[in-house]
Amino acid sequence: MAVLVEVDLPGATTEQYEEFRERLAREDGIFAGCPAHVAAVTGDGVRVVDLWDSAESMNRFAERMRALGIGVPGVPYRVHEVHRHDLSPQG
Repeated sequence: MAVLVEVDLPGATTEQYEEFRERLAREDGIFAGCPAHVAAVTGDGVRVVDLWDSAESMNRFAERMRALGIGVPGVPYRVHEVHRHDLSPQG
């Protein structure tokens, strides 16, 4: 089942986000199973929302991040089971 993951990064700048994203992008296949990714500027940082094809794909990503020493320890995230997702709102 697909899952939606929300992560808030208080205090993060878009420049920090881009550096982080570029570092991850150098890892072959690290985003496998993530068909959609959104980063938005909030009043106090950056919010990231990912659509993963399954919790297993999301967990593989998280394990690879930990193995690489990449991440922000202690940052809470929310995971929601997805009822429906389309590439277009017209579905």
